[in-house]
Amino acid sequence: DVDILDNDELSDIKKVLTDSVNEYFKEIVKPDKDIKLYITTSWINMNKNGESHHPHKHPNSIVSGVLYIDTCEEDTITFMNPNIKMFGNLDLGSKTSTTIWDSNEWNLSAMVNTLIMFPSSLPHDVKPRPNTCKGTRISLSFNTWFKGTIGDEVSITRLHL
Repeated sequence: DVDILDNDELSDIKKVLTDSVNEYFKEIVKPDKDIKLYITTSWINMNKNGESHHPHKHPNSIVSGVLYIDTCEEDTITFMNPNIKMFGNLDLGSKTSTTIWDSNEWNLSAMVNTLIMFPSSLPHDVKPRPNTCKGTRISLSFNTWFKGTIGDEVSITRLHL
């Protein structure tokens, strides 16, 4: 089901996620026009021990998010830095990466009741779930699009959605 949040029983969760993603968008992007994001697709992920998700992005979306429902302490999500190499293709040697800003990838803990939001164009994956975990890793993911006006009349880039 790619519209899990359209179920009436989940309407309160959908409202909280929509409010949260709009707060994130407002704080990060700081749009100068009244632009609101809305959830376009939403689905449940279930991973047993040893299962993973391949590296991917979320096309046709602005901001994506993951709400963790059931996890173990070792569960993570990994984000890849698409800009780590100078000009996108020069590798001048490796060094010890110590921060989110100079690492090829960065792991975040996937803790129960935690919402992680990120630009949909940011590559990410889920490493194989450790065999030491009990139960099943369960998360709810979603994508968004916007309503409102972007661009402007002067540069002939205005688009109203």
